Amino acid sequence: MAEIRVSSFEPQQGFYSARVLQPWIDEMNPQLSPAAQMRLYPGAILGAATAQYDLVKNGVADIALVVPGYTPGVFPKTSVGEIPFIAETAVELTDMLMTMYEEGLISSEYEDFKLVGLFTTPAYNYITPKEGILSPEQVQGMRIRAPSAYVGRLIGELGASSVNLPATEVYEGLERGIVDATLWNLNAMTTFRLHEPARYFTNLNMTMTPMLVLMNKNTYERLSAEDKAVLDQSLGRTFSEWAAQVTDDYENERRDAYLAEGSVTMQTPSDEQLAAWKAAMETAPQIWLEFTSGLDPVEGQALLDRLAQF
Repeated sequence: MAEIRVSSFEPQQGFYSARVLQPWIDEMNPQLSPAAQMRLYPGAILGAATAQYDLVKNGVADIALVVPGYTPGVFPKTSVGEIPFIAETAVELTDMLMTMYEEGLISSEYEDFKLVGLFTTPAYNYITPKEGILSPEQVQGMRIRAPSAYVGRLIGELGASSVNLPATEVYEGLERGIVDATLWNLNAMTTFRLHEPARYFTNLNMTMTPMLVLMNKNTYERLSAEDKAVLDQSLGRTFSEWAAQVTDDYENERRDAYLAEGSVTMQTPSDEQLAAWKAAMETAPQIWLEFTSGLDPVEGQALLDRLAQF
């Protein structure tokens, strides 16, 4: 094995490439044999963001950063992490998802892979050019870029229209008025300079997106016992909790920087407004159960029941 190819659709300087994958590679390579050295292929060199799942499944990449939402119907149980207002931080939601993985509630979705990590993005919030969105009534009639079809369905329940825009086109969409708002986070605001066309940011913590780092099972099996032992120490919950903490720390870092610069107007809903948001999302678990492609209703209900116990 000449090298272990680690694929990222983000550019070299992107958050997941620069702050998650490359630091992990730099930590592991000195401990691995010359035959198991990892190398990052950033910037979608091996394939587009939507192709990462197939790349790692078919062995074009040995390890890949995968967004479950880009492959509808493949990770329906994992998508339970998108239900609104179940957690406020990546660390909190990552612990919930990893617990359900360890309990066997979602692990069947990963049987064809070696799971490197299962963690989440920071919380998604409304980013707008004209005014902050503090109450659910404000989104009526708006065109909003949603992070997934499920979240698009939820904002549709509030009277908004969901617009599907690739990440690289959100800046132009906000600038030209193609969309009135996007649901995203400060990480993305920095990467895509969204504070230039849209300076209003609502601290709502409405939803998050699960993120995966998957390893081709055959690649793992071909490793020596010594290399497997080295990797195993860093995989699963260990990697996931570390990546989630890095994610939260960077989001807080960017919040402090924007506040210091004054380039972003941060707004937080009142307790009454937050209660209205949560009331408006009360049907979100049932909608997830009915809407999610490939989800067995019995297994889905079991996940909702477990979620309620956290």
